[in-house]
Amino acid sequence: EKVLLVTGIASPQQLVFDLKEHDINFEHLSFPDHHTFSAKDMNTIKQRFEQMGDGKKFILTTEKDATRLIGHPQLDASLKESIYILKNKGIINGISANEYAPASNVKRGDFILILTRMLNISDNFAENFADVPSDKYYYSAIGSAKSAGIATGDGTNFMPENTITRQDLITLAYRAFVAKGYLTETNDLSVLDSFGDKANISEYALSPMASMVSAGIIKGDNGNVNPKGNATRAEVAVMCARLLELIK
Repeated sequence: EKVLLVTGIASPQQLVFDLKEHDINFEHLSFPDHHTFSAKDMNTIKQRFEQMGDGKKFILTTEKDATRLIGHPQLDASLKESIYILKNKGIINGISANEYAPASNVKRGDFILILTRMLNISDNFAENFADVPSDKYYYSAIGSAKSAGIATGDGTNFMPENTITRQDLITLAYRAFVAKGYLTETNDLSVLDSFGDKANISEYALSPMASMVSAGIIKGDNGNVNPKGNATRAEVAVMCARLLELIK
């Protein structure tokens, strides 16, 4: 897939760095901070997007810029769904009105919220994990995911405030997408042989990792999948965009 990165922020360098680090095929259209998009800008974005050719492609932008782009009267209707991938579905939100923080880690509770929004998971539940307070914004999402058999935690606790590792991120997404019929389970672990750190993948994550690699969702970075490293917001955004292509 191809990514058109559109930014109108003061410091897009970290986001650009993250995409390069993970070998994402992208082009970058950079505008000044607090930029007011013109009709000419809309045409430029459309032309660049069309020039990227056929196949899977999407527009990645910050929440602030997505709001400006989607609300622009001159935005071509054919581009809206591509921008909505990360904004309209409520998948990746900014930390503040002016900050996307692509290098920041993602909490376990936040990823469950992302996942349930993506797939409209809202199962009724009678109980939740012991460490998920009822007044937390992710309470219902985690309860629904637990009821659906997606979130298992350690059986008693879910550790929602802990940062999520890549293998847990992948395992949770795998369970959800298999349950919905969007992803096919594979027990052929040979697809992981090309990764130098295969031995670091926990046993429970082997099949989920293999299935996600086979589906083209996980591609690794410099020959590794870094299963026990913490997932960043930029990584989650790219993975979510790939997953959403399975739904279309």
